[in-house]
Amino acid sequence: MLKYIFWVILFFINSLPSSNASELIVGIEPFPPIFNENGEGLGAELLKAISNSSELNFEIQVMTYARAKKELENKRIDILGIIPKGLETKDFYLYALELDWHFNNHVDIYSSDEQYLNINALSNQSLGTLVGNAAFFSETLDIPLEKFIEVASLEQLVKMMAKKRLKAIVFERYSVITSIQRYIKQPIYYRFLTIVPATLAVTNTEKGQALKQLLDRYIKEVTAVTPFQRQGNYHTLPTQGQVPLI
Repeated sequence: MLKYIFWVILFFINSLPSSNASELIVGIEPFPPIFNENGEGLGAELLKAISNSSELNFEIQVMTYARAKKELENKRIDILGIIPKGLETKDFYLYALELDWHFNNHVDIYSSDEQYLNINALSNQSLGTLVGNAAFFSETLDIPLEKFIEVASLEQLVKMMAKKRLKAIVFERYSVITSIQRYIKQPIYYRFLTIVPATLAVTNTEKGQALKQLLDRYIKEVTAVTPFQRQGNYHTLPTQGQVPLI
């Protein structure tokens, strides 16, 4: 078995184009501070550290989650991030393979009006999230899909909430709180909903399986030296309250 794995990995490395033998395209949805809207962040630093200790190089392309999934399905990108580990649709796993590595994320509901932290108080198409996430959050959080509306960016998401064009929004805590602190001056309230593990995905092919093994190995080596962790203590916030100021 180990001999087979070795030859699969060797085949993967040798099958890459010789002109740029180890360049891998990474399609990412902005997910601060893992991947910021400019493609930088902790995730980019992790990939850079892997590049420094291996033959792999990464080209990060910023796009919506919906587009990134489609690009992976059509094999136009090599790596997709960030995805909810073990929680995507059945169709997703027909063409995608998750890494073993993951990190946990708090998911909250946010609003400028505390009454809308109650899902039952929300009307249809009044609960915002990012493009490609509505179906996932609907299923994971047991919220009717018709209550959701998707928008293209975190900046747009929090500004629409502040202007009351959205009654509430749902997304990952660190990304939303840092965006609120950056763009919004008024009080915003939150309520914790769940914890979602997150990871990266590759194509569910022989080449993708070999890449998964390489990435899991390199990530384990890199994070043993430099732990993968976000600054700030947002994971220790009370279950419900007001978004803290900077």
